[in-house]
Amino acid sequence: MSLPEKKDQTITLDKASTLTANYRTSNPPSAIKAAGFWNESVQQILDQPGCVALRMYFGKNTDGSIALVLVGVNQNGDDLSAGVMSDDHFPCPPFCSAPNPLNS
Repeated sequence: MSLPEKKDQTITLDKASTLTANYRTSNPPSAIKAAGFWNESVQQILDQPGCVALRMYFGKNTDGSIALVLVGVNQNGDDLSAGVMSDDHFPCPPFCSAPNPLNS
């Protein structure tokens, strides 16, 4: 399927904090709150020829923990699955930011 019309996807801190609070209140306190990726991993995906977007697939590791798979997307909306992809995020907790409106 082709990609939707391009639009500004930025949101305010108020909206972001509402979204993350909704997630936190619907999950146990021990649940993963966030996943971090090093900029080099993300940049390798974005720098691929024909990459116009980034898609994140939700997955599950064999131990039951959440996995995120990052893959580039071309202008037709197709995954660049033969290219560079990333996984192995660093989870929050334990790798969390200092308390802020997104995580507290």
